[in-house]
Amino acid sequence: MQETYGPHSDWHAHTHLSDGRASPAEAARAALDLGLRHLAITDHDCIDAHLDEQLGGLVAGTGLELIAGVEIDCTLADLSIEILGYRFDPHDRVLGRRLREIQIARRERVRFLAEGLARSGEPVDPEALLAGETVAFLKVHLYKVLEAAGRTFAGGYREFKDRLAELGSPPSVPTPTAEEAVRLICDAGGYALLAHPLYYLQRRDPRWLLTGIRAAGCLGVEFAYPYDYGSDGLARDEVAEAYGRLQEALVEVFPSGALRSRGSDVHDPAEWRGRLERVAEWEQALASGTGRPPG
Repeated sequence: MQETYGPHSDWHAHTHLSDGRASPAEAARAALDLGLRHLAITDHDCIDAHLDEQLGGLVAGTGLELIAGVEIDCTLADLSIEILGYRFDPHDRVLGRRLREIQIARRERVRFLAEGLARSGEPVDPEALLAGETVAFLKVHLYKVLEAAGRTFAGGYREFKDRLAELGSPPSVPTPTAEEAVRLICDAGGYALLAHPLYYLQRRDPRWLLTGIRAAGCLGVEFAYPYDYGSDGLARDEVAEAYGRLQEALVEVFPSGALRSRGSDVHDPAEWRGRLERVAEWEQALASGTGRPPG
């Protein structure tokens, strides 16, 4: 498998169909403004952006390639991970049916939690939340609604999750294993990579992680990523150290070479340029052998 992840590309972007702010059309326009040549919209458990024929018409003749993409939440043993899929057929019935099953369960889980929050006096309107254009609902949608209403959590998102735990057990989501997620992507004609691997190295040895995702069928990892972007990003020294461990493990586990993509994981177009600039800084630092960007 050959793929070129050039500097004018972003292989990890979200829209309001999952937990992003922009519509697919707005994301495409923003990508054009940034001068991108390749864009993969990778919504969580959702490929609806790639079923919109008008989106293709919007970028026709502009030089921007829209790549079918998805980010599937899944499990590797007892570890929750995310797998990125690319260049699959978005009309594949098996993939579409399985994702729809997950989306329905996600919606019911968020409904349960939203209704529980509303009953306990939190500023949440369950029907208004569920009436929008979002297809794949995540817990972060509830967090954003509360935040917009002025509700704050001193402990941030972790405290918010503790608050949700007080509401009881919500309906479960039929989360696939990594092996199933990769099989769905590959059977639809695509290929799979592990999303933002450094996040998982905080809990697992890199060789264990990469051996597991290779066995599941992944061809590599999302390599260049803005881990240290923003106030809630990881410390730069921590990122540099983790990159060193990841690169050593990649050579060992993928002796014939692993695909190494680049992605901003953008959710808000206002942050897109800054996130891509950080991606480029890490690419340059890792390629030059300095190990970390200056600053």
